[in-house]
Amino acid sequence: YLLLNGPNSANSVFMTGYSWYEYPFNSPHPDLDLAQNEINKIISQLIKAYAVKPSDIIVGGFSQGATMAINTWLTESEELGGFMALSPRSLIPTNFWKKQRIKEKVLTSCPPFLLGHGRNDEVLPFSESLELYETLLNQGSNIKWHEFDGGHEIDIETLWSVREWLESLI
Repeated sequence: YLLLNGPNSANSVFMTGYSWYEYPFNSPHPDLDLAQNEINKIISQLIKAYAVKPSDIIVGGFSQGATMAINTWLTESEELGGFMALSPRSLIPTNFWKKQRIKEKVLTSCPPFLLGHGRNDEVLPFSESLELYETLLNQGSNIKWHEFDGGHEIDIETLWSVREWLESLI
């Protein structure tokens, strides 16, 4: 297991902990590209230095980490084992490039995907995740959807869903 924190300390009105890019998010976002390059570099190092099979790597996250997981799927050249995105900012409704890239990726690389979001999320739009889910489902991807009544959080029901999904991959 390798769990990464974002490189930036994020102590503001909006969040605490670590972030991958500054809030609020606008697209395009230069910090997103820098962070994505670092994640892709770490994945390459895992594969080369530790002989980890790409199919044994599962990338996942919550909030900004979920956004980074989606972008990893869209930008990583290796076929990884799966992706999990909980309460992401997907920007699918406003980003034509991502819509086209998703269609291309599903046709060439369709690993298992878990996508979840709270219906009452006050930070990131539930509708974006739902649209991403429907896009992936309509493209024939191997996706599991988990929605719940909560807000911008990971509740116990979601943890069980994540556990069940991970166990199905192992």
